[in-house]
Amino acid sequence: MNNQSYHHGRLKEELIDQGIKLLNREGYENFSLRKLAKLCGVSHAAPYKHFKNIDELIEAITQKVLTDFSSTLFSAIEKYSTDYALQLHKMGKKYVQFMVENPEYLKFLFINRNTPPVSIKDSSFVDANSNDPFSIFARTASNFFDSIDSIDSNPDSKVTYILTMWSLVHGISELIINNSIVLEGDYMEYVDKMLLNSIFYKLKNQE
Repeated sequence: MNNQSYHHGRLKEELIDQGIKLLNREGYENFSLRKLAKLCGVSHAAPYKHFKNIDELIEAITQKVLTDFSSTLFSAIEKYSTDYALQLHKMGKKYVQFMVENPEYLKFLFINRNTPPVSIKDSSFVDANSNDPFSIFARTASNFFDSIDSIDSNPDSKVTYILTMWSLVHGISELIINNSIVLEGDYMEYVDKMLLNSIFYKLKNQE
């Protein structure tokens, strides 16, 4: 970024966007607002007009990433609100697409551990009613599994099903991002086929 865009009032957004990349590259130990200011092409004092310290900046980064991710997942629910199977299918695709198109977000959230861990207590997810990305995914998956008579309704089984489904889409995302899978053509076509051929959709079709 140059000083012209700074004067146009986008410095806060730029500090967040570049801050994600710098944190992923440098780690918390080597991260500083001075380095971030240099990366953005502004004075060392400029970031302090928007964030009083590093912790405040990191909180803003975390909120942006989680909000963008959650909004992407919510869009699948809103568009396909009457079909739980289609909801989960579209959400799975959006999950993978979001991560593949924003690899810095995946690294920030999961590799650098800036997302709350998934907690399970008494055969249920803790904080399942919140709007963090996993809770949105888990609620959608739970609705899907509840609609299938052939799936074991035991709470422990449902938790296992949901974790398996989440691991599937998350694993696909990481494999594509890390070039562990090299796909010719549109990678989303392969993602679509993988999801449609997963055990959950087979169970749905067997009803």
